[in-house]
Amino acid sequence: VVEPEAGSAPDGGVGATGAVAETAAEGGVGDKPTAPALITSEEDLGQGWRAGFAKAKDAWDVDEKESGCFFWHSLTGCCFKWDQVEATLFQYAEEEGAGPTSTPTRMPIWCSAEPDRNIWIWDQLPLPPTDAAASPDAAEALDAGEGVGALHEATVA
Repeated sequence: VVEPEAGSAPDGGVGATGAVAETAAEGGVGDKPTAPALITSEEDLGQGWRAGFAKAKDAWDVDEKESGCFFWHSLTGCCFKWDQVEATLFQYAEEEGAGPTSTPTRMPIWCSAEPDRNIWIWDQLPLPPTDAAASPDAAEALDAGEGVGALHEATVA
């Protein structure tokens, strides 16, 4: 994934020109162009994999079986999964023009192993509630100027 300049998101936020599109441009997902897998309306929630995001509209939906949680950013339609075990944020992606029953790919967007890479995503999404960095103590540290990466290092160690 290409890092945006000056710590800001490409084109001002998550979306079709965001991290997934940049990863595809680098050839990160085979040879086929990849775009964010989107939910564009409430009706999409009844189709295939999108049904899993029914309770995740602009809020993290914790799934203890999956050891993480899901988030649907309704403004852009982008879908994310936080994997607590891997300490990695994934964005769902699919081939351009994929149909509603297609199976998406999960693209890593951010991970605790490289906390400064794509850090801008945390300006767009709230921290997942299953992550120790989202605790009240961590929120105070974040307000005090510590970065998200430092919080993850402290809570994972």
